[in-house]
Amino acid sequence: MATVDGLTISRNGLAEQVYDALRELIVDQALAPGQRVNITALARRLGVSETPVREALGRLQSERLLTFEAYVGYAVMPLPTPTRLNELLDVRRLLESQAARVGAATVSAPQLEGMRRALDALERLRAGPTFSQSKDHIHHDHAFHTSIVQASGNGVLGEVFRSLNLHVVLSRLYFGRGVAELEQSCREHRAILGAYEARDPGAAELAVVAHIEAARARQLDRLRRLTSPEGPGPPDEPTARA
Repeated sequence: MATVDGLTISRNGLAEQVYDALRELIVDQALAPGQRVNITALARRLGVSETPVREALGRLQSERLLTFEAYVGYAVMPLPTPTRLNELLDVRRLLESQAARVGAATVSAPQLEGMRRALDALERLRAGPTFSQSKDHIHHDHAFHTSIVQASGNGVLGEVFRSLNLHVVLSRLYFGRGVAELEQSCREHRAILGAYEARDPGAAELAVVAHIEAARARQLDRLRRLTSPEGPGPPDEPTARA
């Protein structure tokens, strides 16, 4: 077992742990946007061979956290520009508003229960400004939104939603979230759930759009702070109840 940069790597489930460690370094900006990735140096840093590092880098490339260029190698994906971020969120709004419009009236009991479990977990969790402190929050948030898409019953819509991998891409913008922001996000999710429980398509669509537009404003603000010449600065509050 090795501990480097606060990351512990044991020999059990090595490939998955290396993947988790590298994802954490990227999301927390310890590997900076645009930075070239040296496989040998990373393997030495984590105290492992190059094989699990290569496997993890391929996986991270498929998730759009890394780029790869022949004869050059891997580099950390740059942060999205405001234009790119707006485009991603435009697509998310189209997908999830359509899913709500067609799925709220026919949502199944198991799908509703999945949404409730995800939201209950979000409201119980404490989330901090780093990936290790927020990854459970990201997981349950993703589960909630996946339930919205699945309830539409449209398999192609689900495939497109999964291909965007938005929760992984946007996780890099989670630095610095404060208590008020997370509580507001949970209220937005609660409004969506209420509309689904009422099986009201119009209310569900409006609640989904309101949440995505509020999230857009928050994420654009974090992007501005992350890319400002002064750097991101400290988070507003060190820990937060999600």
